[in-house]
Amino acid sequence: ARVEWLAHGTSPEQLAALHPVDHSDRIYHHLLTTFRVETRVVETLAINRVATWESLALFLRSTRESEQNPVGRFIDTYALFANYFEWGAESERGKSAIERINQIHGRYYLPNEGMKYVLLNTAFTWLDGIDRIGHRPLGELEREGFFQAHVRLGRALGIADLGDDRAEMYAWFRSKNVQNAFHTPFKRETFELFVKNSFGSAAAEHEALLSAARSAMDEHYRAALGYPEPSEDERSALRAAVAALVE
Repeated sequence: ARVEWLAHGTSPEQLAALHPVDHSDRIYHHLLTTFRVETRVVETLAINRVATWESLALFLRSTRESEQNPVGRFIDTYALFANYFEWGAESERGKSAIERINQIHGRYYLPNEGMKYVLLNTAFTWLDGIDRIGHRPLGELEREGFFQAHVRLGRALGIADLGDDRAEMYAWFRSKNVQNAFHTPFKRETFELFVKNSFGSAAAEHEALLSAARSAMDEHYRAALGYPEPSEDERSALRAAVAALVE
């Protein structure tokens, strides 16, 4: 059954019959394939949002990972996620992915609050970004399944204080964003450095994606980095580009 939906996707009729917890792997895969174009933008936002929380940004800068292995950091993160969500938590690949993530995190000390934020950010920054730049609206089942997939991953990683109530977790996540919405030059420098480095040799696409990312940001993200609100022309250009690529 898993190979069937990995190979052939999930139709709207099949999606409607899914359970947001029991089938969260399938919903996660469905969303990343459905929003393949937009995902490159919102994953860039999610993996680099640590720049807006200054202490987390200082921690990550101190590891030198984003300077010495920037492309690898991006690819390794989502490759591990793919092995966990696509093959399943009980598979050898899923278990190995959890083991590897815990090995990476075990090299550093990051408080549970920071781990919880990074985990919820991966879900909510993605969902919020799709709301802004997606080629179609998200359904409630899609939102809930995507959230539940990340909560299950977080529990497998030993992150405490994760709840099943999406609204409650979203309120906690937003409260942290409000606390960190003040701008410092270090935050913007860190964000732009991480994004630039993650492109490697693909320099020609860098400015286009950075512009798209600004349109997909929420107000607290932009405030922390000191970015102005995108103009309607910028948003319209992005929507047109997404629509053209999706077609």
